[in-house]
Amino acid sequence: MTYVAPMGRQIDLQAVEPGSGFYSPGEGLAVRRSEQGHWLISSDDGVYRLFEADPFSPQRRRLKMLGDRNSNCQHLTYDNHGRLVEISGDRQRPCIRLHYELAATRSA
Repeated sequence: MTYVAPMGRQIDLQAVEPGSGFYSPGEGLAVRRSEQGHWLISSDDGVYRLFEADPFSPQRRRLKMLGDRNSNCQHLTYDNHGRLVEISGDRQRPCIRLHYELAATRSA
């Protein structure tokens, strides 16, 4: 699996069986894979990211939740087309809602 870090650097991670994980001291990352297929990647700075399977691309995982050691977290919601439509806070109240429109076509 390749993890794209917040600054865009690609990190190749070792294979992880469901229900297990590992810690990479060189990267400062702890990686866990649940029996249900979710991936939890936490960094030494206390930030954790929960990924779920992307139904539109079986080889990819999409971010489902972002949190920190102070119990702050943001939940990400996607529509039936796989587009991010909402970011909500701890109490599931929407903080940001995204709306998509069809692109206008230009005539020559």
